[in-house]
Amino acid sequence: MSSNDVPLSLLAKAIEEAEGAQFRSILHTLRSPNYVDQSLLKGDLSVFVAKLLKLLRSSEPYQIWKGCHAVSVLCTYNPVVLCSQANQLLTVLYTRLESFVEYYKETSQSKARLATLKTLTKTVDIMMDLIRGKPTLTREALTPKLNSIIPLLITLSQYETALCLPILKKLLLQNTTTFKPFANKYRVILTNLITKEFQLHDDETQRMICDNFALLHLIKQTAQKVDENQEHHKSSPDEHWRSGLYSILCQFKPLILLCGEMLDFSVDKELLRLVESLPTQKNETDSKNQLFGPLAIDMNESFTLWEILYRVEVLSKLLISFISLPTPFPLRIPLHGIISVCEALLMLTTNYLPLKRGLRRESELTAVIASVLRSLQYQGILVLQTVVKCYGTDILYY
Repeated sequence: MSSNDVPLSLLAKAIEEAEGAQFRSILHTLRSPNYVDQSLLKGDLSVFVAKLLKLLRSSEPYQIWKGCHAVSVLCTYNPVVLCSQANQLLTVLYTRLESFVEYYKETSQSKARLATLKTLTKTVDIMMDLIRGKPTLTREALTPKLNSIIPLLITLSQYETALCLPILKKLLLQNTTTFKPFANKYRVILTNLITKEFQLHDDETQRMICDNFALLHLIKQTAQKVDENQEHHKSSPDEHWRSGLYSILCQFKPLILLCGEMLDFSVDKELLRLVESLPTQKNETDSKNQLFGPLAIDMNESFTLWEILYRVEVLSKLLISFISLPTPFPLRIPLHGIISVCEALLMLTTNYLPLKRGLRRESELTAVIASVLRSLQYQGILVLQTVVKCYGTDILYY
């Protein structure tokens, strides 16, 4: 350590009482490469880490908050500390996070405790990112703790969705096997977010909800009984993913058919053939796996028509996640079905299809219909843009 550097023993004494600019100065000092020295492990570094552990175990939210930031900086810039202390630090971090999540109702009523909860969550995420890619450290410090961390984050995702979903997305991608026991619980939470709370979240969080739902299909379902004649056929790695994608794709057809209550499809035989050819659920089991129930639309209450658009928006975002996310195996994407759905959505316009006769006199209703149809066309464009971006010249045939 350089003679110009502040001894870690002095920083350890100062950090507990430090606030504001003084605390920021300590964090900046911890970035010095001069502290990356194994000879300090039995002395100053161990004293400083002991102080951080004391901060993290404190009952004061501000002290925990400081401990989290100091741990993040020290482990990010000091591989000696990361390799020697990650196990102990991560254990204390997720234990404290567990206590905050367990009493979330009380935590959420205090701004200081809520801010500390968020900082703890982000620090656990930072520590997991730092540990990943280091085989020995991953095996000893991270993997044994994932069975506690994953259900904790799943529980917290009900309340702090935007905070937890990016972390859970990484866990789904990189620790798929470890995630499997918790997949059903997470699916229930995501289904609730999609069907009941989707519009309450911003665009980025909505994308994360859809990405996480799609990535759950990396986890293979428990093997079910199959026909004796089919037992010799080996299932493809993308079987479950393709099944989930197809389930989403099939839910567009009933919504497009609903638009036939507003527009006169009978004047365009090509459109009728196209709608008839759209992907459809093959059996009752597939129907039970649908996210949404039937829609209640009343032409006498024009605002109910927006439910069609809301449903299509959610399905479009889910479909985009399924066709754009990276997977560890090659995918068989039903491009024909996807492009047919996009084509059908783009054909929903009063420029070419007349309104049903009984609807033409209601100015308010016709204005809502025109607005809904324009937005439905836009959803078709968004999906088509994603297909072009991801599959390029493969769509030329269609």
